[in-house]
Amino acid sequence: MRAAAARAGVSVGRPDSTRRPLVVTAGWAGAEGAVRDVEAGRTTAEGTYLAPWLFTAPLLSPGAGQLVPLRYAPNGPAAVEYLTALGARLPGEPPTASGYEAWRLARGTSGPAPARLYATAVLYVPGSGGSGGHHHEGTTSWLPSGMIVPVANLGTA
Repeated sequence: MRAAAARAGVSVGRPDSTRRPLVVTAGWAGAEGAVRDVEAGRTTAEGTYLAPWLFTAPLLSPGAGQLVPLRYAPNGPAAVEYLTALGARLPGEPPTASGYEAWRLARGTSGPAPARLYATAVLYVPGSGGSGGHHHEGTTSWLPSGMIVPVANLGTA
């Protein structure tokens, strides 16, 4: 990551009080700490950019301005088929990017595709007793009570 940033002329440093993008490439435990720190205001960030392998509801739910580059549409037909299969086999298990990629590979449908940047947001409906209010038991979703929307194309594969 640091070498690629240096080649692109992008400086990399530790989070501080400067308002700039936070790029998170850690494992899930480190990423959760980073996202929670942004949400709580302990880390100042202008967007929290998560590596694609961190695309999972527990890291998308906190309010930290998460953006994720993906090479698939999380609401596309194949992704919805994966969510349905996951919910049928492992009810209550949150979907993950790595699980989806493994599922695609096993089906022979994996391959390079153009990357897009997606933004996430958890919806709050006043009077609902908590986040959202649109999640139904028994359904599997990338982000229960939330939405994931494309915000930019990032180029070709």
